[in-house]
Amino acid sequence: MIVSTESINNIHWRNMHQICFPCDIKYDIIGRFEHIEDDSNYILRLVGSDIRFPKSTGTHFTNSSHRAKIKQGYAKIPRSDMKSIYRKYKLDFLLFGYEQEIP
Repeated sequence: MIVSTESINNIHWRNMHQICFPCDIKYDIIGRFEHIEDDSNYILRLVGSDIRFPKSTGTHFTNSSHRAKIKQGYAKIPRSDMKSIYRKYKLDFLLFGYEQEIP
């Protein structure tokens, strides 16, 4: 797997446990990207807001929680790369309750 210095320094690719410190901070809510609309609307209701999170209009497989779309999207990535990605983010998978299955 090729990893550039730029991607290593990009906060979007860092492990979540290194950014959010879930073992050090007692969070009231932990939202998940695949439920961003529902989670955001829940928080907005909690704070008494009339605002609603905009509905997703994306059709890219990463905007979906549909297993078939996800499998199709990752189908061309070599299994060895998928295993490397899992190893890199293993603690995040465990801490945030994501499945360990590699598509």
